[in-house]
Parts: sequence; structure tokens; C-alpha cells
Amino acid sequence: MHTLKHSGRFIISVLTIIAVLFSIAACGGGNDNNGDISNGNENGNGEDPVVEHPEIGGTLIRALYDDPIMFNPILSTDHPSSAVESHIFQALVKYDENMQIVGELAYDWEISADGSEWVFYLEEDVVWHDGTPFTAEDVEFTIGTVAFDEDYPGPYASVFNVLADIIIVDDHTIKFILNQPVYRFLNTLVFGIIPKHIFCPVASEEYDVAIADMLQHPRNLDPIGTGPYTFGNWIEGEYIEVVRNTLYWKSPKPYIEVVLWTFPSDPLSALEAGEIDLLYDIPLSSLNRMAPLHATHNFFEYQRMIYDCLIFNFTDEAFKTQGINPFQNHDVRMAIAHALNRPEMIVEILDDQGVVMNSHYPGISWAHSEAQTEYGYSPETAAQLLDDAGWLLGTDGWRYHQETGAKFQFTLLTQSGNPRREQIAQLTKNYLEDVGIQVDVKLLEWGDLLNDHLWPGNFQMVAMGWTTGADPDAFSLFHTNGSLNFGKYSNTELDQLILQGRDALDFSVRQATYNEIDQKISADLPVVFLFSQLDTIIVDQKVKDITIGAWGLYDFESWYIDQE
Repeated sequence: MHTLKHSGRFIISVLTIIAVLFSIAACGGGNDNNGDISNGNENGNGEDPVVEHPEIGGTLIRALYDDPIMFNPILSTDHPSSAVESHIFQALVKYDENMQIVGELAYDWEISADGSEWVFYLEEDVVWHDGTPFTAEDVEFTIGTVAFDEDYPGPYASVFNVLADIIIVDDHTIKFILNQPVYRFLNTLVFGIIPKHIFCPVASEEYDVAIADMLQHPRNLDPIGTGPYTFGNWIEGEYIEVVRNTLYWKSPKPYIEVVLWTFPSDPLSALEAGEIDLLYDIPLSSLNRMAPLHATHNFFEYQRMIYDCLIFNFTDEAFKTQGINPFQNHDVRMAIAHALNRPEMIVEILDDQGVVMNSHYPGISWAHSEAQTEYGYSPETAAQLLDDAGWLLGTDGWRYHQETGAKFQFTLLTQSGNPRREQIAQLTKNYLEDVGIQVDVKLLEWGDLLNDHLWPGNFQMVAMGWTTGADPDAFSLFHTNGSLNFGKYSNTELDQLILQGRDALDFSVRQATYNEIDQKISADLPVVFLFSQLDTIIVDQKVKDITIGAWGLYDFESWYIDQE
């Protein structure tokens, strides 16, 4: 079999693949592995091997704003549930701090030459928190239930819409057959695996809960995973406790003995009082208040994977009354970018806690290109570009098209009740009027903005925000046929690159393609990129070895608490 092979921890020997199909409806035949339980270390007694490492122990106290709903990664959708689940459950693969996919329960994988078959090799020393060995049957049950079971009551079935079949090769090898070969399938596998012997009605000896009734399964509130922490206790509205997993398959095991989530009514005051050790997403307005904590706490900044931008409408209809759409001219789009003092906007709107964006991909993304076009604040450059495009200053201080006589005037729409967007709109108006472009700002309720203007393309410019996911597929936003391409931007060369990036199965080819996409988006300006916010996490200095990445803090199992 010709394969594209993931560069994993080991070189995998050639395996003879025996295809064994299991019925999703019957949940397979159960787990026949009755061998000894391995604890992932040399002595096999549940204790850490004798190596030098930080002292085990301590309690890390964190804050949640709301009670979770349940602890089941194929059902829950709320942030509090996910925060706790991340300590209990694991996926086949995960994102590292650089937004790249790395192995978790799978240590390696191969992709067939045509991209239709994906074979994953699973860690062999993994056990569930109750001591039951983890096998490929757990993976087949979890993914198969979500993808194929008509009774599945959760929201994620569409995630696996390219999946055609799952084949268990052996206890620690599983194959996925795709009906549409795409590299993005790997991203769908960042999905917590649940234990078949607990949730499959046929395989479970303890529970007889139909798949259709999984929302009421008792183990949703008393979860069993493979992760570094086991579920301890949950007193609604008071605390949730998880405890260090002594059967954890990785070595070394986590150092912190207990992670405790509490529900303070005022998290900032709780942090100041030492009642919690860690707090995410400190409000910009509270950073000055938190300044005294620099003596006892570490402040970590990370760039949000969200940016604000100005969306052009490229259609003739958008400027039907004027007779000419100025945004179709590249010089005009560049002029608008240069006319905006984005660093000043960051100071005014984000209290200087932001990063200027020049394209779709933030600097931490592997798709980001260092060869982006930069648009520094320069009213003089903006004026020259507008002159070159034929939009000349009149005696009244406004710009008019030298051929048609049309006034350069448009309406900027944005969401009402959103202070950031309202400020962006007002500052944009001010900056553009300084170079002779008249801007009328109109604020709308989000539902009206979306349904009456964005979807039907009834606008000239809109100020809004985009989220950049871990997978940098730009199709929906910038491809001619993209579902979120509200302004009907079209670039044939970029369209081809986007499809090429989607289809590439080799990561190095994909990265090079997306770097080129990043450069072209930056140069052609389908939107004016403004900025993304820096978020702050504050952590007590007694918590050591913290890793910061694209979505905040990473590798919590390697953290430890300085007992002194």
C-alpha cells in the first residue's frame, strides 16, 4: 500500500492489515482483552518510576463561571463541561501549542496515496480509569456512534460527513474510509473518546441505556476517561474536583494531585484574595486593577484567534445609485487600509492590548506567511492612491470620481450594542473623512444585520469579526463560492490555491500552499484586516512549567506546584 506517513514517535513496521467490520447497531462484540493492566511505567505498581522530577502534590484551584451540563465529549457543547472534560478524556490526536496536530491516543498514522484510507496506530498501554484496557473498539464505538447511529442524540454528526466506514484492524490499529479524501479529516479527530464498555448497551455489563437515551446516562455525571485526572466529586454551584490518575499511561504522570474548580461570585476578587490560583480572560478594563499581582503572579498574554475587519461589497448593485463601485479598485482598497491608524485604534479600543492584522492568519498559525503586505498608517499614501484611482478632492473637501462625477460616499454597517464594533465604525469614519471619503455609520441589531443585510448582500461595508480556526481552510470566507463570502469577492488564482490547499495530503505541501494563500489575501485585500485582541491569564507563581500557546495554557499534566 502506498502511503503518506505521518512523522510520529517511532518508525512503524509493516503490518498485515486484516479488515474486521463491526456492526454499529450492535456495538460490536465487547472487549476480549483480559491481559494484565499496564500502568505505563517500569515497575507496574501504579507508582511513578524512580526518576528526578518535581514533587507530586498540591491543589490547583481554578474558576468556572457556570456549572457544567455533563461530562461526555460526544454530547456536551458548553465551555464549563469542556474545561473539566479536557482533564478526563483524550482524543486520537490533539493540537499542540503551535496549532499543529500531534498524536494523543494514536501515536502515528498513515494516509493512502489517494487519501481515502487513514490508518491509526494506538498506544498500547492505555487503560480507562476503571482499569479496563483501551482498544480500537472504543474508538470505533465513539466515532461510529456519532457518525452513523441514527439514534445518536448529540450535535456532532455532521462533523464526520466525509466518513464512509470504520474498520478495526486489531486491538491497537483502526482504519477510517473516507468518501471524500480531505486532510481536514484529521482535525475532526480532535474529539474525546468514550468507553465502549460503559456506553454501548450491548457491551456494557453495568448499564442498559439505549444510544437514544445517552443524554440521561448516569456516567455523564460520573465520567470515566483515559486522561491524566480521574473524576472526584461535583457539588453543584460549589466545586468540581478531579484527582491525579495513578494508572495514567504516560510517564511521568501528572504532578498536581488535585485540580479544583470553584464558582466565585466575583472571580477577580477571588484571585486577589488568593482563593483561586488561575484566571483566564481578564477583562481589559480590569488589567490596571490587577497590576499589584505582578509581585506574586505570572501574567501570560496570548493572541485571540479572532480578528476585527471591514468587509467590502464588490458587487455592482452595492453602489447602483452612484454608478461605480470604488471597492472594485485595488488602489482604493489599499488607500483605505493606509488611511486607518490601526495602532491608535488598538490603544483607543483595546487599551493597547491588541495586535495589528495584515491578513487572515495570526502569527502563531502555521499558515501565516512572513511575506504579508503591511499597511502602515499613512494618510499621504492613502491620498496618492485615491488620486491614482481617479478619486480626486473637490473644493468641498470630498472626493469625486474624475470620469463619472460620483461622490465617494458609502454607509458602514455594524452591530449595535457591541461597544468595540461601534468604536471601530466611528474611528473608521473619522480616519476616512480625513482623506475625503464620506462615511455614514448605521448601527443594527445583530439579527437584522445578519438576515437583512449580510446574507442577501445588502450593504456597502460592514465592520465585524472573524474567528480563525486551527485548520486554516479559507474557502468559506474568500473563495468565490464560499458560504460566508458576503461581499462576493472573487479571485480565480486564489480560488485555485484554496482548493489546492484543501486537497493536499502532505503537510509540507499544505503549509506552503497556505503560506501563499496568506500572501495573496494580504496583497489583494478582500477585506481590511484591523486587529486581534490580546487576552491575559493570571497564574499564581507557585504553579510552574506552564506552556502558553494559541488557545491559552497547554500541557497542564506537566505543571507542578512548588510545595515550598
